[in-house]
Order: sequence, then structure tokens, then C-alpha cells
Amino acid sequence: MLQEVFQELDGYDLLIGHNIRNFDIPYLRSRAYQYALPWWTRPLVYDTLTGFRNSGFLTRPNGFGKTSASMDMVADFLGLDQLKTKIYPSQHWRNIWGNKLQRIEAMNLLVDHCQRDVRMNAEMYPILLQNDPKVAIRRM
Repeated sequence: MLQEVFQELDGYDLLIGHNIRNFDIPYLRSRAYQYALPWWTRPLVYDTLTGFRNSGFLTRPNGFGKTSASMDMVADFLGLDQLKTKIYPSQHWRNIWGNKLQRIEAMNLLVDHCQRDVRMNAEMYPILLQNDPKVAIRRM
């Protein structure tokens, strides 16, 4: 499956994600190492989390009085449709330890969660890129 992910990603010139520089790319690179797979490239990436922080925008404070650059808070700030869902540990572990039906259901929830994140990133990217004074598209 990891090789298929790499093949799919290799078809793109630019990868865009929310916290892609500190989570997604290092996670994929780590799994490639663990499974003795070659890391296929040094992709160009734009991180919408960093772009939001660079913009100087601030979200509304949460219950603890702190602003957040989480994807759901950024989407709310930008006035985008809220597509964000949460994956809780008990749901995640059903992917591994559940019976066959539970594993299918948990995987379907995870796929839906990821697809929603991708759609939200696609909406956030052009707005953040336009407002990011320190645009950083970097090789990872």
C-alpha cells in the first residue's frame, strides 16, 4: 500500500497539506525506512498551517483563551464550509483490533475523514497563498 501511495504522490509537482512538513512527510518517510522502501523523491510542499501562521491572522480564542491554527479553526476563520471530522483513539484501534465489520466501518470513517481534509485544504490553499507574505514552497 505504501508503494502505491508513493506512486500516486509522484504524479504531482506540489504537495499541499495542513502540517505536511511536520507530520505527513516525516510520517511517510519514516514508514518507508521501516519497510526498507526507497523514499521516492524530495517533493515540493506548501504547508497551509505555516501559511496561516505567516499571514498574521488569528482565529477566535478557544475555551482556554488561546488561538489555534488547527484546520477546523482556520476553515472557520476563513468562512469555509466546515468539513472537519474527528478520529478518536477508540475508532482508530477498531481498524486494528475490531472484528471484520468493525474494521471496514472504521476504515471507511478514516477514508471519509481524509477526503474531507483534502477538500478543505484545496479551499484554504489559494486564500492562504494570497495572504502569506513568506510563501515557502520547500523540498522535503
